[in-house]
Amino acid sequence: PLEEIAGEIQANMDFLTASFRDIPERHRSLRAVFDHSWELLSEEERRAFRRLSVFHGGFGRKAAAEVAGVSLPLLAALVDKSLLTREGKGRYGLHELLRGYALEKLRGDEEREVRKRHCAYYAALAKTCAERLAGADQEAALEGLREEHENLRAAWGFALGELDDCLLYTSDAAD
Repeated sequence: PLEEIAGEIQANMDFLTASFRDIPERHRSLRAVFDHSWELLSEEERRAFRRLSVFHGGFGRKAAAEVAGVSLPLLAALVDKSLLTREGKGRYGLHELLRGYALEKLRGDEEREVRKRHCAYYAALAKTCAERLAGADQEAALEGLREEHENLRAAWGFALGELDDCLLYTSDAAD
């Protein structure tokens, strides 16, 4: 059934493969398609694409610049290459399969640094929205929180993971 196929693709992008000899290698699986597209990117575009993978549920231009160091021309280039989508209200989207692929490329110190900036950006946004909730701008603040709900959850998850690491480190040091 289609639902099972969709679930398998989400769980493993290598699920769908074709062994037909009459199609190019780059079209024989989702990973092959993504790998081919990756190879066509400049190093700057690869870095931008990797770093944008920390966002969940879309992001704005300001968030892309502050969190991932991605400029408007780079965002436009990734939209032109169909790696990002342009959504309403000046937001950009990244399909979950593409996000997962890019996230595989984001590792080590780069990943941790980008996630820390993501966490700090959304903590500041949450603080600003909390302050606005007490004033006359409540509706706009609530809309901002709704719009960034998935990113706020991801930032919170990272912060909790960092706290766990810190507590484990403190516990190990005490032994």
